[in-house]
Amino acid sequence: MDRTRRTVLEWIAAGALGGGAAGALAQPAPAYLRSTQPLRLVQGFPPGGAVDRVARVLAPELARDLGRPVIGEHLPGANGIRAIRAVAESTSDADVLLFATSAIANRSDPNVADSRVDTLRPVIMTSTTPMVLVVRASLGIDDVVSFAERLKRGPALSYGSSGVGNGTHIAPADLVKRIAGLAVHVPYQGGPPMLNDLVGGHIDFAMLGVSATLAQLPTLRLLAVSTAKRTRLPRFDGLPTIAETILPEYDISLWQALLAPPMFSQASILDLNRRLNDILALERVRIALADAGAEPVGGSPDTAAALIRAEVERFARIVGR
Repeated sequence: MDRTRRTVLEWIAAGALGGGAAGALAQPAPAYLRSTQPLRLVQGFPPGGAVDRVARVLAPELARDLGRPVIGEHLPGANGIRAIRAVAESTSDADVLLFATSAIANRSDPNVADSRVDTLRPVIMTSTTPMVLVVRASLGIDDVVSFAERLKRGPALSYGSSGVGNGTHIAPADLVKRIAGLAVHVPYQGGPPMLNDLVGGHIDFAMLGVSATLAQLPTLRLLAVSTAKRTRLPRFDGLPTIAETILPEYDISLWQALLAPPMFSQASILDLNRRLNDILALERVRIALADAGAEPVGGSPDTAAALIRAEVERFARIVGR
């Protein structure tokens, strides 16, 4: 594998297998516990985005628990499709997982539909990241009601996203449509370059996953969060919601989930799910996730599958309008 494509999130030298494997006396441990190869968490976007921030929190904890290396691998391009295909086409039953974000729910994109994403097996919904409506400060808008009026009045504003068809595109597109506003979409290859252009005043607004960075940029104004309930995350808990100001029932967030390739056994999926639920319950992990702008979710593989199906339906309704 080309090392230039990888960001090492954590490397813990593999020694004796962890205690979870030692208790399995009557049957062999799941295949992924017996492997001494690095466990690759493949991501479809460049470093620095919402899914990468969550991966950087969970990878070292998982490596410590498994007693084997856990490595983040970035395969950006085509709105995450390269990463989806790499995992869906993998023949490994132990060494690769997709660390996905909500972009996989956009099945209206024929490339996503043809990527074999439906063959992937949900392991766990790790977390959600509220989005925040952000405008360039030089626009002279300080609240979401004034922003909505400006969108309706025109001339058209420009908004950025980290790629066509993912959450950072769907959320503002839905907002603009529902208030009958005027705006032009400018897609980017990932969140960091889009944020750079927003800070530089080259685009007018965006909806971005919350992060400590956003609250520290003087050239931006944070107007409202995208979730129906106000977030409790530090630095953003004082912001109103879009739902309580201009669009009742508006509720969209980014989410992160782990999915396994078709070759992964059910035993491996259930064991990995149990370990990750335990990790998400750790106070230090919850604090680190909050610092990364994420809130833990957890739950069973079936729960993750149901949530993904609901998001597929929601994306279809929004894109289809």
